[in-house]
Amino acid sequence: MFSCTSDAHACQDSMVYVSHVNSVAVTKILTKTAKVSKALQ
Repeated sequence: MFSCTSDAHACQDSMVYVSHVNSVAVTKILTKTAKVSKALQ
């Protein structure tokens, strides 16, 4: 996905960014799921 050999710092920044984006996406999915389940009850 990312080449870490050329620039280790850039690689680290990329990994932090990716994990941040993933956690934001998971939070949105969980929020949407919670709203749906609340509506179904």
